[in-house]
Amino acid sequence: MKQKLLPILMLLLGAIAPLSAQNQVTGKVVDGNGNPVMGAKVSVPYSNKFVLSDPDGTFVLDVPASTDRVMVEYVGLGSQLLNISPNMQIVMKDKSQSEGGKWSPFVGLNATFGKELNRPVYGAMLGALHNNFGFYIRAAFFNHPYDKEVVAEKMTYTEKHKFYAVTVGGLARIYKPLFLNLGVGFTKHNKDIKATYPSTLGESVSYDFLENHKAHVCVDLGLSLKVSHFMLNGGTLYEANKAAASEWYPYVGLNYCF
Repeated sequence: MKQKLLPILMLLLGAIAPLSAQNQVTGKVVDGNGNPVMGAKVSVPYSNKFVLSDPDGTFVLDVPASTDRVMVEYVGLGSQLLNISPNMQIVMKDKSQSEGGKWSPFVGLNATFGKELNRPVYGAMLGALHNNFGFYIRAAFFNHPYDKEVVAEKMTYTEKHKFYAVTVGGLARIYKPLFLNLGVGFTKHNKDIKATYPSTLGESVSYDFLENHKAHVCVDLGLSLKVSHFMLNGGTLYEANKAAASEWYPYVGLNYCF
């Protein structure tokens, strides 16, 4: 009986041994100034097995032989997923620094107003933020033609006005949640004016006047407030067009940051 049990026990031990094989990871956790970090969590990724670094920043963690990386976390500092190496020297970075290499794209809608516009002109804004700076494109605003009818001296004028605007610019952080945005672009007005008046023969006569104003340079200046995944922005477009009824076009918008 003993002779039969012995081979079975050897097979079981051989099967269990690889499963229980572990490696020991040692190292030290410090901050950006080289000071020891106490209480940093060093763990096996995707498991509940971890240790906390000692007052001098050192740690010892037993990991399965198949594990080649460890996760290091500390409140207020960025988490890191690192490859295992002998006597690891782990430098914890500020969260903003650890995430500084990531671009955060955003997209949203905005509305522009002006004396020449009898309704808001809606448009889109897209871009990306990179820690303390970013860029954006305020896309061409949608067309909003409207009719305006004026009766004077037995003549009727009907006007259709279309407005376009495009700006490209950058964002710079001036306070933690607040960004300054500055850009340049162009605006364009298209006006289709139709004049109708009675003739001496008793019939109405109409004339069409199409005014295709050339594109004008404009400056986009505003502020953006980022809270969590949302960014509220507002500002104004200044148009270099002395012939226009209004040279300033205020706008407001809301963006979502991914």
